[in-house]
Amino acid sequence: DIYSTFLQRSHDQIFQEVALQNLPVTFSLDRAGLVGPDGPTHHGAFDLAYLRPFPNLVVMAPGDARDLETMLEFALRLDAPAALRYPKAPAERLDRPETPVELGRSEVFHWGTDGMIVVCGALLAAALGAAERLQAEGLDIGVINARFVKPLDAETILRAVRQSPVVLTVEEGCLMGGFGSAVLEAACDAGVDTSRIRRLGLPDRFIEHGERNELLAGRRGHRPNAARSPGCPAARGAGQRRAFRRAAPGDGLKVRRAAAGRFGSVPRLLLLPRGQGIFGRALGGIGSGAGASARLLSPWHAHNRANGLYRFS
Repeated sequence: DIYSTFLQRSHDQIFQEVALQNLPVTFSLDRAGLVGPDGPTHHGAFDLAYLRPFPNLVVMAPGDARDLETMLEFALRLDAPAALRYPKAPAERLDRPETPVELGRSEVFHWGTDGMIVVCGALLAAALGAAERLQAEGLDIGVINARFVKPLDAETILRAVRQSPVVLTVEEGCLMGGFGSAVLEAACDAGVDTSRIRRLGLPDRFIEHGERNELLAGRRGHRPNAARSPGCPAARGAGQRRAFRRAAPGDGLKVRRAAAGRFGSVPRLLLLPRGQGIFGRALGGIGSGAGASARLLSPWHAHNRANGLYRFS
């Protein structure tokens, strides 16, 4: 048992001493995903991305407590290296018929005609709850518990991609190189249209401290010096949110001085990042963080970071 974030220090040992030798070693990755108050040094955001490339290594993501128990037994019987990840969170046990764990096979809860959610890991309960709420609104959304990230159940998942109007992949890990990327790769290799695939996961930034549910909702996770400014667009609601984007040369850095934005005698500059929640409005019913905190940067930090290269749009 090892923290997900600490295992990445052993990246070369996993390659040389385990995967290359094809040894039956099982890695139990605790604190995979968001860990809340422990902050960015402890969030297990990158394990899927750094474990997926290794040949011979089986990578699993249990959906609930029952999955975790059966997958651990499965891994210990496997004559190959394996890794399974689970979050720093209470282990939920879903009320469902027990489905045997088979190598590279997912678990289909329901096949929907209006779309499919393919869940990697412990957000399974939230995805089932979202599908249930959407069912009450007249949308038939199916749910697949992926179970295996590698080998991926390409047969089942690509069937969903071919037949469904939309397929949403959900993971509590970085999007780049993660489970959603594995689905896109499988679809591309099979020559399947990927335009209906959408991915939900952790964005390309370090997530800060906060309770896990708040971080998943996007209500927390900006840097500790974040502050709200009632008059700024980020605080006025979703309709007036702005994102910063690359600007043409000479546009300059358009900023506002925060009314109370001082750290000692250093004036602060206010940049307004996108206010989207990490996992969106539907999943778990936890909102999209329309009033996301504004971000404060020192003048020289803003200059060095952007130097006229970013503006609001």
